[in-house]
Order: sequence, then structure tokens, then C-alpha cells
Amino acid sequence: MNSYIMTKRDALRWCRKLWLWNSKHPDTDKWQSPLPVRKWVSGCPCCSYVENVKGIGIGDFDKCVKVCPLGHLWPNGCEKEPSPYHDYLYANEAHKNVTKEQIQYIRSWAAGVIAEACKEGEKDEHTLQG
Repeated sequence: MNSYIMTKRDALRWCRKLWLWNSKHPDTDKWQSPLPVRKWVSGCPCCSYVENVKGIGIGDFDKCVKVCPLGHLWPNGCEKEPSPYHDYLYANEAHKNVTKEQIQYIRSWAAGVIAEACKEGEKDEHTLQG
């Protein structure tokens, strides 16, 4: 188990930073980000939260989706359709026969959707904490 444990709010904050970076760099991937992605389970702050705080392995998709801070975005799992992460992950020229500009648009859009959901989740979490 990864030793980098965080709260739900921390996971959302880090996730928002990651996806804002991804939206500005659609031609790269998260592993090139200046953020500490290598400390996170699967390079994702929300996956780290699910595994380290909730004790659910990321391979257990049914349970994972129910406690993921962004589970509402991907009811079937983050890498399956419908999911902005799925769109981000699988936007490439070979898969959809689209131009580099279209790929960058899709990836930027998907990253923006996820970043916005993180922002909203942070607000909800702050309200719950009083």
C-alpha cells in the first residue's frame, strides 16, 4: 500500500491541480507533470484516497467507484465509458482517426471537466466540515 495518505479534500485539491495542468498540456501525460504523481496510487490522488484511507484496492471497481471522490463522473469506473477520463485517456489519432488539434481539444475538455468537478467537490467537502 502506498504511504502517501490524504483526506478527501486533499485528494480533490491535488486532483484539481493535476487536471488543470493536464488541460494546459494536452499533448503530454500526467507522469510529466511537476506534481508528486509518483507518490500516488496509479498516479491519481483520488485512487490514493480510495486505497489508503478507505482500504479499497483500485482493482475492486464496484467498491472503488462508490467511494471515489469523483465517482459520479464515472459510474462504470474511470477508464470505462461514459467517463471524461476515458475520453482523455483514449483520445488519440489511431483510435478515432482525428487530428492532433482535435486530440488536444478532447484531452483539454476532459481535463477541464474533471478539474471543475474537483473544485465543486472541494466546496461540498468544506460545507460538510462546517
